[in-house]
Amino acid sequence: MPKLIKLNDNDGPVFIEPYYDIITAFQTARPVLNVATWGSATIPLNGQIVVGNKLTRVGNNVVIGAGVSRVKISANVSVWQIDNRSTVEFFIRRNTAVASASELYILNSGTNQMGLSISPRIINVSEGDTISLAVSLASFTGDFTILGDTSRTFLTVEAVEYN
Repeated sequence: MPKLIKLNDNDGPVFIEPYYDIITAFQTARPVLNVATWGSATIPLNGQIVVGNKLTRVGNNVVIGAGVSRVKISANVSVWQIDNRSTVEFFIRRNTAVASASELYILNSGTNQMGLSISPRIINVSEGDTISLAVSLASFTGDFTILGDTSRTFLTVEAVEYN
């Protein structure tokens, strides 16, 4: 949903230009995460494509800028080389709270690759809030690989309402 801005109204025509704020933060490599049983870990994001200036990536987080009151969030995650049977859940966090989550998946030992998406959802936000992508594992402690390659693991945040 674009924000409309007025460009000119000096006794002439008024031009309205759409204004978008959207960011996709992604992983370009294949980092290995070690997650403790019933623990969670932030998925590292090391690149971004940005339109507008109200959403920025700082480390592994997307930071909400001034004037944004609601965003649409979605994500895609791919993992590789699960060593032991485990229940896994991927989720998007707003600050430290879960804002949206995937279904729980049971991964068997030796799972070679798995990918899933977190469907779009609109959430309320405030300036300075952080949005991040994370994983939680049950009944498993150990390493697994996040598949990055730019298009496999990413988090998209789009401003849909301004105050």
